[in-house]
Amino acid sequence: MARQITKMLDMAKLPFDKAFAHEVIKYFSSSMLELMWCGCSRKNVNIMHDLLDDPDKSGSLLEAAYHFAETGEWTGGAPDEELPIFSDLFGFEMPEYLSLDDRRHEIQAIHDFLTIRWAIDPIKGVYVNFTTGHYSSEHSTGLISRNQLAQYEGVKEDTIRAAMYGSDNTCLKPVKDDLYHPEDVKRWQIARGTFQPTRIKNNWALDSNGVFRSTSWFRRWLENFTDEQYSDPVITFEQIRNAVSPEAQDSFDYFWRHGSDSNERVLQWFTSDVAIELGTLLHVSPRLMAKHVFALRDEIRREKEVAGLPTDSDFKSLFEKKTVSNTPDSQPATADIIRMILQQAENIEVHDLQKGKKNAKMDGYQANGVTFTHEHSLKKQFIWVPENIGKKLNLEKSFYSKDQLDQKGRYGRHSGLKKYSEIAYESLYKIHIRSCGELRSLLKVIS
Repeated sequence: MARQITKMLDMAKLPFDKAFAHEVIKYFSSSMLELMWCGCSRKNVNIMHDLLDDPDKSGSLLEAAYHFAETGEWTGGAPDEELPIFSDLFGFEMPEYLSLDDRRHEIQAIHDFLTIRWAIDPIKGVYVNFTTGHYSSEHSTGLISRNQLAQYEGVKEDTIRAAMYGSDNTCLKPVKDDLYHPEDVKRWQIARGTFQPTRIKNNWALDSNGVFRSTSWFRRWLENFTDEQYSDPVITFEQIRNAVSPEAQDSFDYFWRHGSDSNERVLQWFTSDVAIELGTLLHVSPRLMAKHVFALRDEIRREKEVAGLPTDSDFKSLFEKKTVSNTPDSQPATADIIRMILQQAENIEVHDLQKGKKNAKMDGYQANGVTFTHEHSLKKQFIWVPENIGKKLNLEKSFYSKDQLDQKGRYGRHSGLKKYSEIAYESLYKIHIRSCGELRSLLKVIS
């Protein structure tokens, strides 16, 4: 068994050492990285600078990619952020007219190894544009060529071809021409001892900046300890649950089922004692864990308090209502002011024919069974009211008798009144409203 593991670790071997790869990356970073803004986002170029400026330092993108290509162990930052950047590094096409010495092809094998590894055992939940160049719609995946697999395994193509004559799981047959399905390759590698499972090392380590943006992030962080791709050794769900006191395990179960909920109940199970138990189990700092979870719980509480405040639209309405109620009687009556006063009056409702509709000339209202309208098509503002209301008003007004309607084939009044059947063909007064005080005196009569 020990001999088999040693053989496995020797299989994925790049054809150059890390020092040579560093040399090429340094050259690329210093001479051509600035040109990449033409082919990808400026943000990615800036991140590339940060990750590649000093490739000799521990933790650089090159260091992580080289190690991942040979061992399957990712030691870099967030793989969903850094691996796509490394893919962009090789996907960018340098303009030919620049006649620059592009040396990326000298370390292309790193990208090729990552492509094969990604086809065989990708990181769960992470998308990177690593493609083998042999996509099969029939199999809904990218296939691996015999030449690619031979380079990755460090053997001749004849060795891969001969694998089709093996027995049971050591048999590897192409699904098309000289192309192999990744699942078949994985099965074959496991049988011969060359399979290297993808592992994420320390990707979920806590730091002072924190990693818990939400309760679902915290749940996913715990869940990764139960996944062999992210944790060695693997921690079971039962072990995590048993770190919680028995009386709080129902609350923990609610958190595990409803981790995406943003309410205080989701984190009620987490206490300082639980932080110590989990820290011991997961080998992480109880202090940092508690700091981040308690901060998350405080944030949820604050969000709940904020949610209890009026929305922006509600506040605008309250503000306008207060402003309108304080409007002096001498304030000139504009269309907007009249509309706000009418819509905020307690005993006045927008007419059913008007609700949800914006009219450029006339709005309809009802109060105590009385239908009236606000004409606002011109600079002057008018209120049309039934005869019995208009008679009581000592304001500038014009009378329109129903007996004069349709004389000589004309309606004889504002056409916007026609849709309000209650008053369309009745005797009406057209009241000229000059100020807020005049409008209020009219509303007293109507109500």
